[in-house]
Amino acid sequence: GAAMQRLLTRLLGDARERLTFRLQACVRDQIRQYSHAAPAARASLRLISGDERGGGGEGSAPGRRWYPTVELGLDLLGKAYASLPRRVFDGLSQEVLEACTASLLAAARDLPDGGSSLDASLLLVSQLLVLREQIAPFDGAFAVTTKALDFSTTRAMIRQLAGARGSLSAVGAVVGLLQRAAPAVVESQSDAKGSLERELKRACEAFIADATTPVTRPLLALLPGSAAGGRAAAARPA
Repeated sequence: GAAMQRLLTRLLGDARERLTFRLQACVRDQIRQYSHAAPAARASLRLISGDERGGGGEGSAPGRRWYPTVELGLDLLGKAYASLPRRVFDGLSQEVLEACTASLLAAARDLPDGGSSLDASLLLVSQLLVLREQIAPFDGAFAVTTKALDFSTTRAMIRQLAGARGSLSAVGAVVGLLQRAAPAVVESQSDAKGSLERELKRACEAFIADATTPVTRPLLALLPGSAAGGRAAAARPA
């Protein structure tokens, strides 16, 4: 009856709370603190780089080529989406996506020896695209708005009243504090999806620049209006 329903509701709430805690711990320990120098990370980077450049080879195994933190993050999102209330999922999904994006940026900075800026840009473009495509079915905003109280005016007013306590009555001080020192409500928004889009745009621009510069640099030397062209013309014998 009603007692059993209350018991099951309490057990469900406790299970969801424990799951949320475990998912947040996993994000912290296995995504934010992931070691990009670990052998598994290096192997994954080589595999992704080989596939993106078309160097997988005939004997390479087909399937997903996702960076470990990306694959783990998407797996966590799938579990949370199926098990947690929407309000809780929205907050957790923002945290997961933010951690995955930061992890990819760190991986691009810490490429193995011999990795070029083109390799870093290629890694970011491919894996950020994976993230953007795979989070679409979750239909979430991946943004969280937080509210906090700013007590700076309250502290300033208390110091002012403390300095003038000899000339104010206790009642007058309290009235002045309530009228002029109410804390302000400050809102801040963390938009992980917007951050992902911005990083993807930067990575695409960097990839285009890295890929086209070796081709365009010799052509620029032939243009008479360019500095390189001017130096080349000056070096020609009369």
